[in-house]
Amino acid sequence: RFALVFNKTNSTTLPVTFSGISATENNSTINIKWSVAQELHITEYKIERSIDAKNFTAIKTVKASNATQYAADDVQLPENTPAVFYRVKAIGNDGNSTYSAIAQVKLAINAAIVNVYPNPLIGKTIHISMNNCSTGKYSVSLYNSLGQKVLGQAISYQSGNSLYSLMINKELAVGIYSLKIESESGLNTIYQTKLSVH
Repeated sequence: RFALVFNKTNSTTLPVTFSGISATENNSTINIKWSVAQELHITEYKIERSIDAKNFTAIKTVKASNATQYAADDVQLPENTPAVFYRVKAIGNDGNSTYSAIAQVKLAINAAIVNVYPNPLIGKTIHISMNNCSTGKYSVSLYNSLGQKVLGQAISYQSGNSLYSLMINKELAVGIYSLKIESESGLNTIYQTKLSVH
């Protein structure tokens, strides 16, 4: 597996120059490395991740130490995505920031299978089946058309094909709801769908 580097974009000019960035996978862990020159008045670096090279989320912070080489690991990879993208944000002591180039890593897809039923919802029980997902805790959230959360519950996935039944303890108005299943950290959404209530 390899990394591709795209053009660098800056939010402002800082006394630091990114001279390189790479991202490589090893046993489901991504190692991000970047090199800098002329580091001055930089307080920290934020590693940001994306699955579309457009919308990035900060996943880790590394304090600046007047070094020329830095590294960090990402151990919570997104499920069922062909590629993941990384960039590094340098933040100065005045709050200004600048970005590195973007590094891409192509991933082997281990297809996570998630099903939610019945849809349309009948009664007050939502059934969720999960298979081939990463072991860990997940949060299940249901939002109404106004973006208000009407259900929030945690589930713990171990392995294999697992079934969960979630009870809704309130009366839901007729309409279309958004159901989201994401990792406990909130950094990885593994499933999202529209749920109809009649």
